[in-house]
Amino acid sequence: SLRGGPRADRKAVGLLLRLGRAAQACNLFLKNRSKVMVHSQQQLKVEGSVVLYVTKLASVFFDGLLESVQEFQRAFAENPESSSAFVVWADEQLRAFVDQFTRQLANCKNLGIVADCVEAALKECKKLCNAGLDFKYVMHKLMLDSLVESINESRDRLIEACRLKAAEETWKPLDFRTDDKQLSTLTLEMRNIGIDDFSNLVFDGGKVDLSRTTISFCKVAHSFVRDVLRLYIPELYGVFIESTSGLFQEQIIIIQDAMGEDQYLQEHPFILKNATVSKWLGSTKRRAYGLIRHAYLHANTSDRLVPVQSPSNDSPNENHRRTSKSNSNRHSTTNYLQFLWRC
Repeated sequence: SLRGGPRADRKAVGLLLRLGRAAQACNLFLKNRSKVMVHSQQQLKVEGSVVLYVTKLASVFFDGLLESVQEFQRAFAENPESSSAFVVWADEQLRAFVDQFTRQLANCKNLGIVADCVEAALKECKKLCNAGLDFKYVMHKLMLDSLVESINESRDRLIEACRLKAAEETWKPLDFRTDDKQLSTLTLEMRNIGIDDFSNLVFDGGKVDLSRTTISFCKVAHSFVRDVLRLYIPELYGVFIESTSGLFQEQIIIIQDAMGEDQYLQEHPFILKNATVSKWLGSTKRRAYGLIRHAYLHANTSDRLVPVQSPSNDSPNENHRRTSKSNSNRHSTTNYLQFLWRC
């Protein structure tokens, strides 16, 4: 009975056990628990917030699974041979939950929200450890494909955003002389991502010696690295390397292209300053150091850019143009990589 809860099945299960029909008793118990689990999840209301709904879904599922473990241990204490059937059943339930979980995140375009949901689910999963079931690694394996897709899609969107910003860039210092409040907000944001001496880049009472593209890249790169580290599992290490190197390499290409444009000859010192300012990026995230450094080793083995597995709609001619710049371009790329390496 769904209304009676697990105790309502004890009598029937106990009777079958006394008759020596442990297999039938186990099948009855697990069948009824499946119905209870499905019913509990169906009672959840779809919330406007994905994180809130997924958190509730995970709580209901793992609370139900924990209750099932406790009831099973109580009912089948003298029938340990039934434990294998329960583990198989629990694995099937977990797969169904992860399938529902990943469907909820399928259309989520914010990697931070994905990380929030994964953390919430794994936190609830820890409830089973005290009952002797550790499904954390099983969950990691089941969510792997979904996480890879989310990380790559997020990287693709950020790369496209960087390209759009670069297309509108004039490579002039930002001017906040008429908006002190916005300058204060920007200074605080830069400090929060590790650029503590950002105020040293302010001159003439409100101008910032950085371009709009660089400011935007610092923000999105810090956010991306932070979110992928929250999702970190060993199986995703290679994905993190490729996605992070792809994002940083796009900024290198933007700097490289700007250095090769005749219209920006007078702005070369300013462009190089924008390249070197990224050395501060991520200084408050010590765990990201190894990841980012390995990303540069993976993507760049010389001054010439080496393609990485990042999406590109460029034609072969466009790719050739981007990787065949003048000596001044290579010089700027070398400086950029050297400063990034020191961060």
